[in-house]
Amino acid sequence: MTEKITAKQNTGFSIVWLAVTYVAAATMVIQCRSIWMHLRDYGPWVNRATALILGLCLMALAFRNDGEKGVPGIRWSSVKTGIIVMLYLVLFVLLDPVNYRRALRCGLLLCAFVIFLESRGGGEKAASLLAAFRDVVVIVAGVSVVCWFLLSLLHLIPYPWSGSVYVDWSDDGKIIWRTHFMYIYYETQWFITGYVARNSAIFVEGPMANYIFSLAFMTDVYTQDGRSPKTHRWCRVILALAMLTTFTATGWFLLALMWIMKNLPDVRRKRRSADSFREHLAQEKKMILLAALVLAFVVLLLWNKTTTESSSIRMDDIRSGFKAWLSSPVWGVGFENTPYIARFASPWRLSNLGYSNSPVEVLAEGGLMLFIPYAWAIVRGASGSTRSGSYAHIAFEICFLVLFAVTIVPYQYITMFMVCMLMKDMIRFNGGRP
Repeated sequence: MTEKITAKQNTGFSIVWLAVTYVAAATMVIQCRSIWMHLRDYGPWVNRATALILGLCLMALAFRNDGEKGVPGIRWSSVKTGIIVMLYLVLFVLLDPVNYRRALRCGLLLCAFVIFLESRGGGEKAASLLAAFRDVVVIVAGVSVVCWFLLSLLHLIPYPWSGSVYVDWSDDGKIIWRTHFMYIYYETQWFITGYVARNSAIFVEGPMANYIFSLAFMTDVYTQDGRSPKTHRWCRVILALAMLTTFTATGWFLLALMWIMKNLPDVRRKRRSADSFREHLAQEKKMILLAALVLAFVVLLLWNKTTTESSSIRMDDIRSGFKAWLSSPVWGVGFENTPYIARFASPWRLSNLGYSNSPVEVLAEGGLMLFIPYAWAIVRGASGSTRSGSYAHIAFEICFLVLFAVTIVPYQYITMFMVCMLMKDMIRFNGGRP
């Protein structure tokens, strides 16, 4: 009887911890520039709520210890590391107190991630949180693909669907309205104006949706998971469809790059083990084809980024970002101080003032004080991938660097989580080829 009661209690606690993990994953998805974060009336409250809920969930998971009974999961060493990180960020805020509340909020969440990852059983907890993130994104992606097909492509339900909301995310910074369906799907950008919209799901624009979908797709492909191959196939189909329907060059390029990296090891292995000249020649042709595909996609991506209006904006973002950084190279112009950096933009930029990539944003706003820690963490993760010899680890690192370089996500919680995990080499990658 006692054993049965204990088993029920353990099952109950497991369900509670699982729920806490999924809540933490959901808050990271919501905070990555979802529409709800930018609602005119409720956006600031959603922002504070996601930070508070995620922080509490991370601390609760950090305290959890399934190994030694009566011993808290948090290690004193992780607390010391968190204090050092927070003191560094406090120094940064004191030197440049622009938007200091938001800066300190990100700092507190970064400390929570450090304590969570360095807690007892941190590797297993991190793997569970990453898997939960993937599951939440698969649900969001599935709903968005269905809504995009039925509403944005076939237009089965006439406008205005369920209604509209006012948001503060626009090219000129003004309040605009966005059409929604039951608050679970929003139209924010057009692929063919008036006919086909981009699938931006619950996010402010297609690139943000693609960033989340891509991270989940990479997680499913390259990390270890005990789920069945059939489940993985369905997850990848849903996420790939979601990435394609965002109609972003980055998403399409990333899918092609991952496909090429998946097939490259097979071609190389077959070429080395070819018994006849004909087989060897056939594998050589495949290698040339794969190399040509890589070159073609790189050229296509560069052409897309350099022959459209967005290319001019991207190049001007880089120029204005560097000019802003040079005005304060050590500690930058201030956390999320976009209005100040807009002064360095070209005169023809009447709208769409901001950034187009994370590295320039970090360098301009945080100077060397913020850029060096980011660069060190990413370089350390990259060097760890080469040392590990894991093909999946290297491929994941390459894909993440591509996403980070072309998307504005340096202060999003999921980005901070990924950077910390890569730096500490805590992601369990598949062995051999992806």
